[in-house]
Amino acid sequence: INAEYGPFLPFMTYTTSLLLLTFFLFSVVEFSSSQQEDESILLSWVSKNPGIGTKLTIAKNAQYRTLITTQPLKKGDVALEIPISVIYQVPHVFESGPFGAALKNLFQEQLCTEVTVLAVGLLHEKSKGTSSPLYAYLSTLPKTFSVPLFYTAEDYKLASQLYQEPLFQELQDRTELMYRQFQVLDQKIFRVYKEAFPNEIDFDLFKWAVCSVSTRAWRVGTSVGIVPFADMVNHDPSASQPTLLEDKFVFQSSRDYKEGEEFAVSYGVLSDWETLTRYGFVSAINQNNHLEVKFNSPNSTIWEQMIQNLIQLLGYQDAYRLMADGSWEPDTCFNRIRLANLLPSEYSEINKLTSGEIIGLENELKSLKSLVKIIKGFLGKYSSTVQEDQERLKNPYLSTTQKNLVLYFAKQKLMLNNALVKIQQSWLSILS
Repeated sequence: INAEYGPFLPFMTYTTSLLLLTFFLFSVVEFSSSQQEDESILLSWVSKNPGIGTKLTIAKNAQYRTLITTQPLKKGDVALEIPISVIYQVPHVFESGPFGAALKNLFQEQLCTEVTVLAVGLLHEKSKGTSSPLYAYLSTLPKTFSVPLFYTAEDYKLASQLYQEPLFQELQDRTELMYRQFQVLDQKIFRVYKEAFPNEIDFDLFKWAVCSVSTRAWRVGTSVGIVPFADMVNHDPSASQPTLLEDKFVFQSSRDYKEGEEFAVSYGVLSDWETLTRYGFVSAINQNNHLEVKFNSPNSTIWEQMIQNLIQLLGYQDAYRLMADGSWEPDTCFNRIRLANLLPSEYSEINKLTSGEIIGLENELKSLKSLVKIIKGFLGKYSSTVQEDQERLKNPYLSTTQKNLVLYFAKQKLMLNNALVKIQQSWLSILS
């Protein structure tokens, strides 16, 4: 048994690294960086709009901007409410004159999305300057973003250095798709309706507008909307989400807040991959983070085919989510592995799977070892260790995007190592 247990032991040495990196994560800014204009224009707009009720104000430092409380809040208190009338939505763009009607036709033909429609609307409002009702809002938008549409060649190079598979091909494909949408809009909207778009709009400006929407808009009912001022609220996976109540978009506190404390809401149940690619940040702690693991069962022999049929019959899946704490969802994952490792001589014990018992020591050991092999296969795809990630993050010349990439892959390794620790604990509990 000691000899068989050996394959698990090397991973115990990661425990110290896990603690160190977890500590280090808290010291790294997790919000996307941006240059901001003076927020006083927007605050003035908020104070002059009688429909907006707020107990929040803008705060910023050299690294990010957020909303903080202006007074103590109790759990359940309304911190911010925005009337629907000031939320910029797709119908507003469609009603913006001749170009809006043409854009509506393109939308109905599925040649553009809600996000790109709102982006075109922002570009139109931006061309109006101070005469736009969105001027106060537009004056505070970031100049750049740390999302894939703004990734540089150096960013993609770093990603390929950190991970050996072309994980980010999907992101490059998205950029190409967005460029094709831009070409359609450029030909049918921007070049045709010059009175609405007097200045040249190139792909870089279009990307800026798209990211201004995609990283900041809220889901308001069944559609997407730009909610001025409210889009400065940052994300906390453990907080509650805003709600639509009658004619207002309402942000309630999910806990008690002191005066001057950063207010946060949840953007939804999101993994690190989703926050990285949608919003351009990686949270230090995210209980919703996960890694999808696919299991392949051989079926070349009659016995293997029978096992595969049993896997399907019992409703076991071919893909499971490894969660941040090292657990699996659904929790039938290890039963599937036990069944995949079942020997003909153990078939009479198969009913133990449904009663929560182990089939036998031999099956349990084989199952644990096969899971370790899968996890080691994942770990083998990373080109750096946790310790090397820590050193890389100390580099003062890393951009926010590059820090996010390092953190994203480092946290995946933490997750995989948490799973290995749980495997060791499972085996130790069996031995005891």
